[in-house]
Amino acid sequence: MGVLTVSLSNDTEIMLRKMAEENFGSRKDALSKTIEMALSKCKKDKEESIARLKYYMDNPIKVKGKIPKTRDEIYDRKIFGWY
Repeated sequence: MGVLTVSLSNDTEIMLRKMAEENFGSRKDALSKTIEMALSKCKKDKEESIARLKYYMDNPIKVKGKIPKTRDEIYDRKIFGWY
């Protein structure tokens, strides 16, 4: 277990202490537990977003019509119906 010294703004410190009080009461390790909980939630959210991105990369959205493959096709006005 490591020991960290952190400087926070007054508003952030108040918010952290209120969150610790709400979640863990006035226990001695409430601040540590709150920070651990926040970090694990960030890690979980990041893993979920990576998994979602991988899913969308493996399962592209089906589109009607021709999908442009080159830059010339992207700027070809006939594909998008521009005249």
